[in-house]
Amino acid sequence: MGEVNLFAAADIKWKVGPPSLPKGALIAVLGGGLGKEGPSVFRVKVPDGCRNLPHIHPETERVAVI
Repeated sequence: MGEVNLFAAADIKWKVGPPSLPKGALIAVLGGGLGKEGPSVFRVKVPDGCRNLPHIHPETERVAVI
């Protein structure tokens, strides 16, 4: 089994989301990274009322949308 990392909410570093996310979205990369080889883990905060149409991602990701 792989390594497990725990993140306290106060320690998560949020950044402005990439252009592919709606305006006002924030992203926190917890493992791996966007555009990097291998799986990634991240959280995304989107503005209230945000809609995201069905789509696919070619990479292995674990995402928590808040």
